[in-house]
Amino acid sequence: MCNKYLRNFAVKGIFFHDRMLNRKSNSKIFKKELNKVLQDKDYKGSYRLSEIKENNDDIEELITYFKTNRDSINEKIMTTVSRYIDSENFDKINVILYAGGSDYGFCLLPKNLYINVGMFIKNTEAMIATLSHEMYHARKIKYFSYIKLYCSKVFTKEKHFNIIFSEIIEEGIAALIEYGTEHQYYDNSIVSLEELENAREYFGILNDVVLRISEMTSAGQVKLEMKNYRRKRGNLCYVVGYILAKRVYDEVGTKGLNIWSKNYLCKEFMKKYLLSCKKNGIKSNFDPIIEETIMSGHYLEDIQQ
Repeated sequence: MCNKYLRNFAVKGIFFHDRMLNRKSNSKIFKKELNKVLQDKDYKGSYRLSEIKENNDDIEELITYFKTNRDSINEKIMTTVSRYIDSENFDKINVILYAGGSDYGFCLLPKNLYINVGMFIKNTEAMIATLSHEMYHARKIKYFSYIKLYCSKVFTKEKHFNIIFSEIIEEGIAALIEYGTEHQYYDNSIVSLEELENAREYFGILNDVVLRISEMTSAGQVKLEMKNYRRKRGNLCYVVGYILAKRVYDEVGTKGLNIWSKNYLCKEFMKKYLLSCKKNGIKSNFDPIIEETIMSGHYLEDIQQ
């Protein structure tokens, strides 16, 4: 029975997502962890399996709630999401409920949206907010624009600039949808008020990595720097991204978010953020060299002497 379950495409998706995040995760490891949890009541281990065992009734209740109220939940989600992106940008989504692991949820193409119900016991509002966040990632994609963003000048620093900032913008808009412009947050929020107060530290990390990459001369150096950045960035993408998305949305509304949501224009979105900061007398928190890079359209290797 266990082997049949682990061969399910949805379960394979969880392992795939884990490996994307450089976690050691596969069916063999999962079975070992499951056996340890079943044999030793005090064993915690990975995948949070002990919590599933302890909260099994609550998890089943939450799954039943979701199935029973599917239509009203979907209506709430689309009402929230459509404040920031037109509802016509969504096709039918496949929602997969699971329990275990440390993620609240994630989205895998094509249109598979995973929600970890084990993280939302007795907190259905937080679950719906997270569904709204992940729904944004499941929107229709203009694949040509998306591929062009990452594949243009593949071997230059432009690629890494695009990778860094596109991840931040993508997660930032999703976080804006989840928490709203008034920041309605819940316990253990990724974008907590405390995290927002520490935003300057995240901007500092971001400035440092972009400027260091601009000075590097080999692909190997850049690859190592990107690896170090991913290891230490924590919630940077969500916190910095939320600040960028909120500023653009407050300035020009959905039209501003569509620069990224529909057209994947990374630098144009960043430029909109900087112009709004300047107009309203707000510090952008970016290094002046990076500001010049964005506003001029020239990449760092072109302007830093």
